[in-house]
This record gives sequence, C-alpha cells and structure tokens, in this order.
Amino acid sequence: FVVAGILAAAISTINSQLLSSASLVAEDIVDTLTKEDMTSKRVTWVTRVVVLSLTVIIFVLAMLPSGAGFLVPIASLGFGLGLQLVPSALGMLYFKSVTEAGAFLGLVLGVVVMALIAITQIDIPVGPGIAGIMVNIIVTVAVSKVTRKVPESSVKDFHDMFNEYMRDNAEQVVYSDEKKA
Repeated sequence: FVVAGILAAAISTINSQLLSSASLVAEDIVDTLTKEDMTSKRVTWVTRVVVLSLTVIIFVLAMLPSGAGFLVPIASLGFGLGLQLVPSALGMLYFKSVTEAGAFLGLVLGVVVMALIAITQIDIPVGPGIAGIMVNIIVTVAVSKVTRKVPESSVKDFHDMFNEYMRDNAEQVVYSDEKKA
C-alpha cells in the first residue's frame, strides 16, 4: 500500500505539472505568437501535443543511465522557481505596501541567487530555492520601502475587488471528503 501511495502521489504531481506546463505553452506562448485568436479546439490540440512531447522527453531522460541523477535536480529547481512567485503573489494580494518595482526586483534577484547557488554548488544549510526566496522577500520589502507607491485609490479598489471576490466565492469550495447530495 505504501508503494501504491507513493506512485499515486508521483503520478498526481507529474500530471498536474504536465497539464499546467502544456497550458502555459498553449495559451501564453502559442496564442501570443499566432496572429489570430486560437479557438478552444486548437488550444486543446496544442495542449495535447505539448503534453505528449514533454512526456516523451521526460521518459527518454529517465531511461538514460544518468537520468535519475539529472531529473531530480531539475525538478528541485523547477519547484524553487515556482517558489519565487510566492512573495509577489502574496505581496500583491495581502500587503498594500508592496510595489511593482519591489516585487519585480525581488523575483529577479531571488531567481539569480537560486541559479548561482545551484550552478556553483555552494554548500549552504538550505537549498537554492529557500535561499532564493529569502533574498526575494528581503529585496521585495526593501525596494518597496524606497520606490514610488501606487496611488491609494488604486490599491483600495484592487483590495476591495479581491475581498469581494473571496467573500462571494468562499461557498463554492468543494471538499473531497464531503458527500454529494
């Protein structure tokens, strides 16, 4: 049962990663590069092609003799990169003092620090992703303190809209352990 649970967790994780990566490519890259708007049918087709392509690439890399030693660090860096988005996202939603310049510079420097630590193999007590997010948070806060603030009316409008959305949609959350009527 333990092995089945581990396999289920791994498949669930890779499934979500493949689908989100394919959707990103289809909607944010291919749709942006094409001259006309893509239909939902074409977005679905592009997403399927990208999922298949990524699956083949991952399978080939996993079958290589050095595959296991290659895929784990790449996956770790991928999670670290995703982690770098947290200060910007939470800052934008929950802290009115975060500025665009602070969030952008924090994100960039967090990624740079993470990449430098990963490339140079510096021995530190935390992983590259954690070191990057620590730099990211410090830079986001520091730069936000010294850069021009967004007009208070814009911040209030955004937070009012966000709070209203959260209040109106809180009831729509469906928990997996609830039985459907």
